[in-house]
Amino acid sequence: MDRPPPRDFGQRFTAFVNDQGQIFVYEPDIADAISLACGPEMENLSGHELGNGCWHGRCWLRSDENDYQEAVAFFEELAEQETGLQVFLEAVQIHPQLLSRQFLPVLKAAEKPSDVVQMLLLEPQRLQLRIRHQPLCLGRKRNRLPKLRQALSPLQVEALPLGDCTGVEELASMESLRSFLAPFFRPEDNLDVQAVHFHRIDVRHQSLRVLVDAPQLSPVALLRLARKIRNSSDLALVLQHRIASRRACGLVHEALGKLEGIESYSVRWDDKLGGVAVVADAQQSRRQALDRFVKRQQEALGIVVAYRFDTQRSLMVERIASSFPERGILTGIRHAAEQLYTVEAMIPQEDPQVLEDWSDQLEQDWGIQVLIEEPFLRAPDLRYMDRLGSDHETIALRFNRPLAFPTRVLEQARKLVEDFDLDAISGRDPHRRDIRQLMVISIDPARTRDLDDALSIQEVEPGTFQVGVHIADVSPFVPQGSPLDDEALKRGFTTYLLEGEIPVLPELLAN
Repeated sequence: MDRPPPRDFGQRFTAFVNDQGQIFVYEPDIADAISLACGPEMENLSGHELGNGCWHGRCWLRSDENDYQEAVAFFEELAEQETGLQVFLEAVQIHPQLLSRQFLPVLKAAEKPSDVVQMLLLEPQRLQLRIRHQPLCLGRKRNRLPKLRQALSPLQVEALPLGDCTGVEELASMESLRSFLAPFFRPEDNLDVQAVHFHRIDVRHQSLRVLVDAPQLSPVALLRLARKIRNSSDLALVLQHRIASRRACGLVHEALGKLEGIESYSVRWDDKLGGVAVVADAQQSRRQALDRFVKRQQEALGIVVAYRFDTQRSLMVERIASSFPERGILTGIRHAAEQLYTVEAMIPQEDPQVLEDWSDQLEQDWGIQVLIEEPFLRAPDLRYMDRLGSDHETIALRFNRPLAFPTRVLEQARKLVEDFDLDAISGRDPHRRDIRQLMVISIDPARTRDLDDALSIQEVEPGTFQVGVHIADVSPFVPQGSPLDDEALKRGFTTYLLEGEIPVLPELLAN
């Protein structure tokens, strides 16, 4: 097996001879090179490469520097000079005079070792700690500080928060989060708070995960920005670069438009996939071209891009459904042959020529032929399936209960209301009596608009009461055999819905 070419870490190599006299040369890795450069001041170093010339490590630093951030920055600069890489250190600063038997109990008492960032020996018997998100490590919630003081007796332990202890629950909304991050996102880094497009908070652990669309920042630059925010707020912050879903879909859509041999396509963001999902209406012979396209997009965007062929012609079905007139009923679309689709549809109370014009337009625009069949009216309308049973449009379409009234019916209702004469009606019918002097009461709710029954009560003689039941008389307004009567016969009844209703008579009369 061929060995990879050695890295240049200052040409530091260690040679040793075994019992058989064989000479071995040990090439240090990045962690070894950094440890050799920093000397005994750095302990327990481990880490991994992030790619793009970046390296992430964890360690303990021996330093009496009061400013924790300056101490870490000094060792990062030293490591970068030695390796030629961008180095990010997640470090605990430990005073040089502290022994392991003194600082190890402190790290064990913390929720996570990274919660403790600095341990300074201010006086021989006085230990000062700087800690992150105090409620979860050495603070009041876990209440480990009293036990720690007892274990380190006679040392006096003083625990101070690193930042201002910002509560993560204050950052639940995107607006509050962007306001919080604005002071840290510098224009000179070409970074704006609008690049933040997703965040998730964990109140129990006081943690915050933020996705930011920042391709111009290296992984180490993003880690250092997150550390700066953590050090000022004590939040357990994770700041990750991921292109915003809307921008990713737009870029993939734009690139697909330049790819030959793709008749139609759709692009959407898939949360389960964690990337962009493409549906392409293309021949199987385009598979290799699409494979190359996906590989290029994944490299360019840094996210997953996947595709599938539209074998069921669902893209064209969606386009047909979206172009169908809203006032019609559309219960089914099937792909019958290469360029032939069967559509179950109708438009109530309109000229059939409307549907013929619509199908001719489809053939002109997209080169497809549409065969129109009568719909199965008890099937739901394709465009309203997600709202089935919750709105009057869906109910009306599914059960062929038209919302609109024909023009001649509306004209008759308007004329009857305008010509209504109570005295003339009473004069023509001797059985009618004018009882408007009575107090007549409806028991319907206050918002009811169709009052069709009511009650009255009056004392006809001492101790005797007469209760009247009053029913709305529709017949003077709906003459038998008229357009109003024929339309009401078709509808049969008023359909009451969760919100609103589909009336049996025009609103001018019904309400």
